[in-house]
Amino acid sequence: MIRHMASVKLGDSGIFFTTKNTNDPKKFHGISNASQQSQPLPMKFFRGVSCFSLFKKNSSVSQLHCRNTNWQFFFMMLFLACNVFSAQWTVFVSVPPQMEAVQKIAGGNVQLEVLVPPGMNPENYTLSAKRISSLSRADAVFLIGVEFEKVLRSRLDGTLKAGVLIDTREGMTLRKMEEHDHGGHSHYGWDPHVWLNPANMLVYARHVEQALSRLDPERRELYQQRCEGYCRELQNLKQKLDEMLRKYSGRRVLVVHPAFGYLLDIYGIGQLALEQEGKEPGARRLSQLLRTAKSENHRVIFTQPQFSDKSARVLMQNLKGSIVSLDPLPEQYSEGMLKLAQALLQGLQQP
Repeated sequence: MIRHMASVKLGDSGIFFTTKNTNDPKKFHGISNASQQSQPLPMKFFRGVSCFSLFKKNSSVSQLHCRNTNWQFFFMMLFLACNVFSAQWTVFVSVPPQMEAVQKIAGGNVQLEVLVPPGMNPENYTLSAKRISSLSRADAVFLIGVEFEKVLRSRLDGTLKAGVLIDTREGMTLRKMEEHDHGGHSHYGWDPHVWLNPANMLVYARHVEQALSRLDPERRELYQQRCEGYCRELQNLKQKLDEMLRKYSGRRVLVVHPAFGYLLDIYGIGQLALEQEGKEPGARRLSQLLRTAKSENHRVIFTQPQFSDKSARVLMQNLKGSIVSLDPLPEQYSEGMLKLAQALLQGLQQP
């Protein structure tokens, strides 16, 4: 049986296919002396192939090697390779909840990278110098107000072309972070968890669409259509959250870290936080919390994967309830928000 090895090259005059016939499986890597045939296919042959614009953009010879017993397999592999290498733009986001909108609106047309890996805490995360330097290849960086972005802005000021750094909070509704206790509350800065309000993510989606349309005006209409579709998904998400949480106005949930205000404020639900100004509670604070928790009949403490649950375990020994983990940084935003609301019900549905 005759086997084929094929090489695909991009030249000035078209796409060149070079084939080698060999019956020796050991000669698949170009060491065969078998006869070769090469002929160009004009550029228009590949019109509409998603990877072709990338090949032209890079203006370098690109190769794809494929081996099989027939040409059908070869062309299938060529098609798959075109889709793998179709991304034209490099986009960075700060935190995982930002990823879904970019994926839904851009499709496969971007290389998407997140600066804070899943499971890490963006409130104390530090970007390495190497990671910051990698942003030099960014076509767009979608900022959302987390702490490390201050350093990022100062380090990149003047090094990136105008319009690459995009503050997506413009147009969003912001709130102050609050520390609740039995004696009142105090403010100590802006709450960075803006994505926990679906209305803010509608604003964010518009920023993503506008940035992609500026980068790639030929696909503007496509990006707009995808953005409209994703915004409808967010509106449906908001309706589901309304059905789950609106009847609990006036209640409070017991949390380690007060990260959920953007969601809970919508429904008039408060947070009773164990930490105080970002610090673990001491013995006196725990004693106060225990009295308040008992008076309000709390039997669930909500923790986060990004924070220690030590104080929650100490308090729960006296409350004889349960500890439930809430992740305010879901990679799949819409699904993660529904899971978060379902988990909150465990604390809200107590008598």
